[in-house]
Amino acid sequence: MSSTSLMLIDPPLLREDNSVEEAARALLSSRVRSLPVLDDDGHLVGMFGIHQLLEMMAPKAATIEDGLEDASFVNDSVPDLRRRLDNDLKIPVGKMMNREFTSLNQDTPLTQAVQLLHRGDDSLPVIDKEDGSLLGLVTYWGVLKAVTDPDSEKTTD
Repeated sequence: MSSTSLMLIDPPLLREDNSVEEAARALLSSRVRSLPVLDDDGHLVGMFGIHQLLEMMAPKAATIEDGLEDASFVNDSVPDLRRRLDNDLKIPVGKMMNREFTSLNQDTPLTQAVQLLHRGDDSLPVIDKEDGSLLGLVTYWGVLKAVTDPDSEKTTD
């Protein structure tokens, strides 16, 4: 069984010029932790997700390299976090996306996809190895649905 059995087909897609605000709405509505970012030619160039949003909300001293290890003394409120995020809502996701990401192809074994998610990958884009097009995403929710849904594909080992 390949990882495509867990794949979210037609996930919401972002373009490099989509705003952070548009990306946040897409993340909320899809319940996916990160979404693919495509360039003008439709090629996958990055991923944008909850980690980028959280970085925008955190105090700057906590996000710089060798910055604060412990920010527990900062007593921010929800309005404080919102104010920080509001400052970045119009920024294009192309400036904030993660350009280093793990991708799968249609032959990637199911267990490898589960292992990558377990080790910390948020969402795994599945790329067609023939033409490089995005086929879909493997997500935590997709794995959970596949293994808990009684109508899912059954295999015998």
